Amino acid sequence: MSKQIAEFLFPEIKKNIEDYQKTYPARPAGQIVTRFAPSPTGVLHIGWVYSALVGERFAHQQNGKFFLRIEDTDQKRFVEWAIDKIVNGLKIFGIEFNEWPIGPDFKEIGEYGPYTQSHRKEIYQTFAKKLIEEGKAYPCFLTAEEIEEIKKIQTISKKMPWVYWTYAKYREISLEEIQKNSTENKPFVIRLKNQNDPSAKVTLHDLVKGDLVMQDNFVDVVLLKSDGIPTYHFAHLVDDHLMGTTHVIRGEEWLPSLPLHQQLFKLFNFKSPQYAHTSTILKLDNGNKRKLSKRKDPEADIFYFIENGYSIAGLKEYLINIANSSFEDRRAQNPEKKVEEFQVVLEKINKSGALLDMQKIDFLSQQALSTLSTPELFEQGKTRASQFDKELFELMKKYPDYTISALNIERWWEKDPKRIHIFSDLRKNLAFFYDELFEQTEEPTLPEIDSETIKNFLNTYIKNLNLTQTKEERFEQLKSIWQNLWFALTNQDFKTGNFKGKIGDLAMILRILLCHSSQTPDLFETMQVMGTERVIKRLSI
Repeated sequence: MSKQIAEFLFPEIKKNIEDYQKTYPARPAGQIVTRFAPSPTGVLHIGWVYSALVGERFAHQQNGKFFLRIEDTDQKRFVEWAIDKIVNGLKIFGIEFNEWPIGPDFKEIGEYGPYTQSHRKEIYQTFAKKLIEEGKAYPCFLTAEEIEEIKKIQTISKKMPWVYWTYAKYREISLEEIQKNSTENKPFVIRLKNQNDPSAKVTLHDLVKGDLVMQDNFVDVVLLKSDGIPTYHFAHLVDDHLMGTTHVIRGEEWLPSLPLHQQLFKLFNFKSPQYAHTSTILKLDNGNKRKLSKRKDPEADIFYFIENGYSIAGLKEYLINIANSSFEDRRAQNPEKKVEEFQVVLEKINKSGALLDMQKIDFLSQQALSTLSTPELFEQGKTRASQFDKELFELMKKYPDYTISALNIERWWEKDPKRIHIFSDLRKNLAFFYDELFEQTEEPTLPEIDSETIKNFLNTYIKNLNLTQTKEERFEQLKSIWQNLWFALTNQDFKTGNFKGKIGDLAMILRILLCHSSQTPDLFETMQVMGTERVIKRLSI
């Protein structure tokens, strides 16, 4: 009877599981194969990038394979632009796939495709047909209203609110009843005919969490939806088996599904991949820890960091640090090593959720940018500006040597102030060097000194301006100018009351007139980069 039901439900399915197993070649013995399998339902979550980074590092450090699979079976939540966002975001992070669905000319790369689940419908139905033939699955015609009624009854009687056992009225449905329902065009799903008792426990091993005792799955879960498209659970079984996945590295939000997934592999007598559930990235909200939400938190979207100019190298280092608590110590001992060279060991990944530490991300971004040579900083900054700051990009492209000289100020001092934490800091650090941007900025208030004194100071300063002097020569020259104008060289002198102001006031006048800012890199180096003509023009008031 089961075979007749299977044929009636899937008359167009002529292949069997063995046919597909022959189509997809077996992976080489001992080869590590991991995958990143996102759902294109919106933003590229930072937690996804974290899992992808761990999966990619784990596979490639052992000469394994890492592939991308697009899990788009949830068509109601499908977002058309999300696939491009995922692919482009991972490219920016240097996460490389050996196999993926969007290669040159949009051709698939790899022998195990299609790598997009919506293109694999016939394969899933073949596997579902096999379960029905063996009496391990059945068509269920329960309506949404009937399921809600079942849940109400279960809630009143304090039973688990799912479709299972006596609550699954179509478990033993006859072929005649199926045929009758079909002639009436009643929609149906394919459910697992579960034999487990609700009290059953199962011991499972997770590479991150260790040994776990969990409630075994007893629910008649949906395998194929009414449109013939599989649920995530069933598609994941079929795909990971045929694609030869050896390790499934994913977020711990999937941990409750582990008993079901192991159960499905056992039903088919397939070898299950090993599982590693990485901890959720958390956020501190009013003193309480909660899951980072892509709906509430802009920083949940990896493009928040990209668009705001954070160093990708710094952010990768932060994510690897979450993955392995000993990474920071090893990094301190081997500062010359690239982030990608540090080994990912699944058993050493932090078991508990890590807080998203924006201060740490900012620090690591600044550290990463500070290690770049000035030409590298210029080129990477220009590339970033070409996407997010067209005006700055055009100026950097127009004045490359001038811009590099401006960026180089103080970068290699012993007490380098490291003003550039993220690439978007480039604008405020470069704006006053470009006349085009300088004229757009508002001049801060000058120190409270009478205009005649300021004019005398600037005229004298311009008259004696010599940008080829050493800093020591320049300081001695300034001392004589300031003293002639009755400005104190020290705070102690100023307290005597015999001076118009302090030398810092006159230095601030120069800084504001030259840069329209009270905070700048070393003033004399700034003037040397600007050049005599530009300095005189800005100081002439």
